[in-house]
Amino acid sequence: MTRPTRTFDQALFGAALALFTSCRSASQPAAVPVESPTQVAEPVPPAEASSVPAATEVDAAFELRELRKLGYRVRLPRDWTHVGDRSEDRPNGLTDVTVFSLPKVWSDLERQSIANAVSITSVHRFVSDLGTRAFEIEYSAVTRDIPQTPVSDAPRSALRDTMTWDGLPYEVQVEFVVRDRMGYVLSFIATPGTFDINYPKFRAFSDSFETFAPSND
Repeated sequence: MTRPTRTFDQALFGAALALFTSCRSASQPAAVPVESPTQVAEPVPPAEASSVPAATEVDAAFELRELRKLGYRVRLPRDWTHVGDRSEDRPNGLTDVTVFSLPKVWSDLERQSIANAVSITSVHRFVSDLGTRAFEIEYSAVTRDIPQTPVSDAPRSALRDTMTWDGLPYEVQVEFVVRDRMGYVLSFIATPGTFDINYPKFRAFSDSFETFAPSND
């Protein structure tokens, strides 16, 4: 059997940016930076039933990433790496995507060390809040290659599927959050052999995600 010529890492981060900014009807956008995050020293209270570590551990292991223009804050592990940003106008609103890579972990299944990806997609929607399910349908309608299978045990509205890029399989989970005209998609992209290893880190990341009214201050 012919082995793929690209490694999982080479394919994964291109897929992470492309997946959440590839419109069904739009041309490929140019990569542009979004607002630099404001680092906040004080930890925010953990979400209910969150797996985020206690506040005494947060200062050393986490930083608080806050983007006022996009209306969110989230605990970001300090050992995650910022990979890149992209913005584009889409049929459902202006979309900003930020992608992070997790430290590499060894996969017995794939027989290599692999870095997973997490991303935050923020959508300035043209319509007011119609609920999370309406945003999920709206977002899926304009996005290629998005998972379709509901996740029944996730604390947020979520979809998960095995997807293929460059001939390589990936486990992808996306979770949806809505506040007024803002919609957010939190995504986790891993390989079959690393999904369960890093899912608790994604769960803590997602559980810490908070929204507020966007501002240009």
